[in-house]
Amino acid sequence: MAYEKTLKLVTNLDRGAVEAKIAEIRDSARSSQLAELASLLTGVEGLPTRADGSAREGRSQVARRQAAAQIPAGATGAGGAQPPEPEVSCASITIFSPSAAARAGSARAAYPPPTTRAWRSPSPAASAGTCVNVGCIPKKLLSYAAHFREDFEVAAAYGWNAGAPSFDWPTLLANKDREIERLNGVYERALTGAGVEIIRGRAAVKGPNEVEVNGRTYSARYILVATGAWPRLPQIPGSELAITSNEAFHLPNLPSRALVVGGGYIAVEFASIFNGVGVPTTLAYRGNRLLRGFDAEIGERLGEEMARKGVDVRLNMDPLRLVKLGAQIEVLFRDDSVQNYGLVMFATGRRRSPGTWAWRPRV
Repeated sequence: MAYEKTLKLVTNLDRGAVEAKIAEIRDSARSSQLAELASLLTGVEGLPTRADGSAREGRSQVARRQAAAQIPAGATGAGGAQPPEPEVSCASITIFSPSAAARAGSARAAYPPPTTRAWRSPSPAASAGTCVNVGCIPKKLLSYAAHFREDFEVAAAYGWNAGAPSFDWPTLLANKDREIERLNGVYERALTGAGVEIIRGRAAVKGPNEVEVNGRTYSARYILVATGAWPRLPQIPGSELAITSNEAFHLPNLPSRALVVGGGYIAVEFASIFNGVGVPTTLAYRGNRLLRGFDAEIGERLGEEMARKGVDVRLNMDPLRLVKLGAQIEVLFRDDSVQNYGLVMFATGRRRSPGTWAWRPRV
């Protein structure tokens, strides 16, 4: 009975009262010369669903013109002159690589006229961003793979005998790439389905309302630059010999021995991954506890457990110099000790991508 009463309340909302309230706010906005708010509220009229979105678009465009016609010439609400509207080919351009900007492009496409979205990315085929391509998603797949070695050992105690397990890194990467490709397709279909035009190329802002991509200039009222951040390498001799998490997802072969530098989430994850798939791994961190921003006991216990599982955890230690020696990288540490590794990976934070701006308002 309670369920039926709730259902009745939900299915019998007073739509007329809701629409009347929207109309009241819209009329107030018009009288206060808030044309854009009034036109947006006109688009809400009738509480449209996805099915009648095209009708809403037509009403919104008409309402924008009607509302604009009601505002006296030169009125700005602050007593100043109204700046001239630029000649535009679309409502907005989003220059992006990460998925947050993809979301912004999709959301912006919900408001006519259509959005044009120009993008640049480390991988020209990638439509999603850091999380999908070189972040949480592929990292989880590698982490799952690393855990299986321990699962095989535990299974033997429960009577399972599958023989000596072997691991093939190229197979894991191929399957990981296949899944990432599928997810990129999901992102692209979501954007194109929302009316976003995708332009593949490197974008350059040429003026307050102009962006150039592949030799062609596009104009827009708004330009949103959201190109994310890039892994940061420390300023020490030989740092160019090291990799970051970006390259770790595409290693053609596993190293004979790995050094991961850092004490944050990415560092401890990759140290655990390399160790889990059978690579002797050292984790070096300049601080005295892993995961500095977390609860102290968590960081301390994590270090103990990683060491118990075979990771060489070296706290209060960071490299001062890297030197290439044949196929190995010689690392000089703060305590003057020297070790050789087949791979050095820095997980020491990220910096804003070159050329990334904050929101740039229309001029």
